[in-house]
Amino acid sequence: MGPKRVEVKAPFILIRTERLLSLMDRLGRAKLSKPLSTLILYLLPLISGFSAYLLLLTMLSTIQSQEVREIGRQIGLSSYVLIPGLNPYLPILYGWIGIAVGVAVHEISHGIVARSKGMEVKSTGLLLLGPIPVGAFVEIDEEELKRSGVRNSVSVLSAGPSSNVLLALLSLALLLVVVSGMRPLVDGLLVVGVMDGYPAKDAGVMPKDVIVEVNGVEVRNFTALSELVKEDGLLELKLYRPSSGFLDLKLKPKPTEKGPMMGVQLLELGSWDRLRRYEREAVLNPMINFVPPTMAYGFFPFSPPFCDFYSHPLGPSYRYLAELLYWTWFVNVNVGIFNAIPIYPLDGGKALKFALDPLKLGKRVKEAITLGLSLFFLSVILLIVFGPYILS
Repeated sequence: MGPKRVEVKAPFILIRTERLLSLMDRLGRAKLSKPLSTLILYLLPLISGFSAYLLLLTMLSTIQSQEVREIGRQIGLSSYVLIPGLNPYLPILYGWIGIAVGVAVHEISHGIVARSKGMEVKSTGLLLLGPIPVGAFVEIDEEELKRSGVRNSVSVLSAGPSSNVLLALLSLALLLVVVSGMRPLVDGLLVVGVMDGYPAKDAGVMPKDVIVEVNGVEVRNFTALSELVKEDGLLELKLYRPSSGFLDLKLKPKPTEKGPMMGVQLLELGSWDRLRRYEREAVLNPMINFVPPTMAYGFFPFSPPFCDFYSHPLGPSYRYLAELLYWTWFVNVNVGIFNAIPIYPLDGGKALKFALDPLKLGKRVKEAITLGLSLFFLSVILLIVFGPYILS
């Protein structure tokens, strides 16, 4: 009797289907499948090395820097869980889309390479977390993996993490293309808060308004504004409101001990500077792309607080495409890097175990190397996660 069509492995539901198996067969026979399997074979050691470098660098920073430990305490333990709804920095919609795409690409890539090597795929299908689709699954016979030889086995295991990283890099490149089409609609001083009992509130100034001109003079920084609000006189404001465009308001600052005040909290918008800084740093300092916009809104021009102040040839919908590409990058690069860590039974750990087979070291020595590296990197991860709470 074959496997059940629908199987519950709490909290997941597995729905098996032959259609995905047929798709993997066709893709496995494609001409590009063999050169791609060779590429991902050599890509996995690079990803594993990068993941080890990131872990060790983060561990040393956690041990040596009080500031890093303070940041770790502030972001909380849930930030290390790549599950939308639990991770406070991962948006629900884009997070689940990224997870679903990442899991599907990871698993199906394993199956495609396995079929291209002539290995049997026991079953395949859709993976659900309750009612939510979270990707696909592929079951490969472990015994056949062992019999197929080191190169073929490692190729199959490399397929998942390598495909995730390749998809992530493609998404990041497309994101930079989308960002290159952005142009500022307006620049000035962004209103982030309006105080009760002050003239700005009474005049109708609202959060997310941008003060563009005061008395016919452009204001793009606090110095220019303070020079115009020094005297207790009538101010004519030209504002930009995302929902209705440009509008004019008048108000008279309120005298206070600190001088005349409109009653607004402001941020220098710096539309061009923000856009150019992101385009430059995203390429020259690529590690900045690992910091999600939800942790650093001010750096990303396409993030919700700032996307309304830019135009794009695609229209206002560009912001949804930009966010979708960013979170596809973020989720997939993290899934790929994590699975490439040489910890058994992750793909990286399994690949390491197979790679040790041809070496004449003895079975116990090989098992000791695999177990030792697994325990070492697991300890590194635990120190990164819990170090901020246990180190003084």
